[in-house]
Amino acid sequence: MKKISEEIVVDNGWRKVYRTYYRDTHGEIIDMLTYGNSQGDGNGAMIIALTKEKKIILLKEFRYGPERYMFNFPAGSTDANESSKETAIRECLEETWYSGSYCIQIGSCINNYYMRGNLHFYFMNEVEKSKDQNTHLGEDISLWEYTLEVFENMITNGTIICSYTVHAYFLAKERTKNFTCFEF
Repeated sequence: MKKISEEIVVDNGWRKVYRTYYRDTHGEIIDMLTYGNSQGDGNGAMIIALTKEKKIILLKEFRYGPERYMFNFPAGSTDANESSKETAIRECLEETWYSGSYCIQIGSCINNYYMRGNLHFYFMNEVEKSKDQNTHLGEDISLWEYTLEVFENMITNGTIICSYTVHAYFLAKERTKNFTCFEF
């Protein structure tokens, strides 16, 4: 594939949609729509927050693409001049009002095949709630706490179906030796 040109077809201040033209291996010109965030570089962060009681903080959030409520970890787009670690900590605080002092990156992946940027995974241990949750316009989010055992059962019984959430959880479980070792 060879990129020929690109144009922004939508920029609503939250997301940008790009139409990009490519020449494929057969010499044909094709166009493809991709999207990214309007604020930064297209990257984002997701954070697994674990309380002192070893409960995972989860959000049950309405997702516009699948048009349904889904369980997932706090996540969001990286703002301009913000590191992915700063994004993870900010999103955790904004969406849950939980914070902690120890935050480490545990991995990353591409957002999806049509979104620009990467999603970086973080883990924060011994989080505490500082005040009540405060959501933004357009966010329909409820806050949940589950034990690790219940959370894994929610994966196997199909309650949790967000692949990013599952991916991040098992990376954290592996990196922290089943949530027992936090020095790496």
